[in-house]
Amino acid sequence: MKYGSGLTEKNRTTGQIPVYGSSGIVGYHSKAFVNKPGLVIGRKGVVGSVYYSEEPFYPIDTVYFVDDLKIPGDLKFFYYFLKRVPLERIGSHSGVPGLNRDLAYGLDINIPDEEEQKQIASILSAFDDKIEVNNKIAKTLEEMAQALFKEWFSKGEGKEYSLLDVANFINGGAFGRIINKNKKGLPLIKIAELNRSITENTEWIDRKVDDKYNIKDGDLLFSWSGTVDLFIWDRGTAILNQHIFNVIPKNNFPLGFLYFLLKSKIRIFKHTAGAKATTMGHIKKEHLKDKKIFISRDKDLKIFDDIYRKIKSLMLENQKLAALRDLLLPKLMKGEIRI
Repeated sequence: MKYGSGLTEKNRTTGQIPVYGSSGIVGYHSKAFVNKPGLVIGRKGVVGSVYYSEEPFYPIDTVYFVDDLKIPGDLKFFYYFLKRVPLERIGSHSGVPGLNRDLAYGLDINIPDEEEQKQIASILSAFDDKIEVNNKIAKTLEEMAQALFKEWFSKGEGKEYSLLDVANFINGGAFGRIINKNKKGLPLIKIAELNRSITENTEWIDRKVDDKYNIKDGDLLFSWSGTVDLFIWDRGTAILNQHIFNVIPKNNFPLGFLYFLLKSKIRIFKHTAGAKATTMGHIKKEHLKDKKIFISRDKDLKIFDDIYRKIKSLMLENQKLAALRDLLLPKLMKGEIRI
C-alpha cells in the first residue's frame, strides 16, 4: 500500500480525473497521480473504506492506494476481498484514529489461485455493473424530468401556491432514552443514515412510536438542519429522527411532482441555511411558506409521479442486487461456493 498525495481543493484544476479521499470520490482534477486502475483504501476519516477505480485517478493523503500486486493475482478480486476485511479495526499506534499499514501487512490471508480470483471478481463485478447501469438510467430520468419541470414552471403562469399548500412537512421525533444499539426493533434514521445508509453505528428503537414517525421505501425525505438535501428512502421500514422532514402530498398533488419541485428549490434552501448559519444552518417552516410556484391546470403532473416511481424501482432493485452480491461475497471467498 502506497501513500496518497496531498491535493487541496484550491489546487485542483478542472478535469475528468477522479480525486479519491476516504469517503470516495471527492472531486475531479486535470492530472492523475496513478495512471492505471487501482485500489483506494481509507487511512484517515472513513478508516478502512475500499474503492476501485477502473481509470487513472488521484488519491489524496487521507488514503493508501494499490496499483500493482507482489504476487500473481487480480486487482479487482482484492478489491472485493478487502471489502470483507475489518480494516477499520487495524488502528494507528498514535492518538489519531487511522489505518496502520504495518499492522495490515501482518495479516495472514488465504486466497485462491489467480484464475479463480478472476472468476470470482467477474461474478461480483456483474452485480456492480448492473447497479451502475441502473444508476445511469435513474440519473437520465431525473435530468429529463428536471428539464420538463423547468420548461413548465419557469414562466410564472397559473395559480400561485406555496410549498406548504402542496405538502405536509412532518418532522421526525426526538426519542432519547428509548434508543438502543442492540439492533432491536427498527433503525433510527438520522442524517448519517441518509448519507451512508444503515451501519454498525446506527441506533435502533424497539418500542412503538407515533405512526407519523414511521417511514417506508419510496418516502421523500428532506433533511433541513446541517445537511440540507433531498433523499428517496430505499432501505425498508424505519423510524425518522428529528431534523428530517417526511414530505407528504396534500391537496392531491403527486409525490413525484413534490420531489422535482423541491429539487428545483434545493440550491436556494442550501444558500438560505448557509446564510443564516451561526452554528448549524437550517430551514424553517417560514422558508417553506415563502417559496412559491405557479401551477397551470393544463399540466399533467402525474408524469412526474411515473418518473419518480421508476427511479424508486431502480433504487430498490439496486438494494436487492447489492444484498445478493454481499451474500455471495464471503461464500465465494471462503470457497463455500465453487466456480
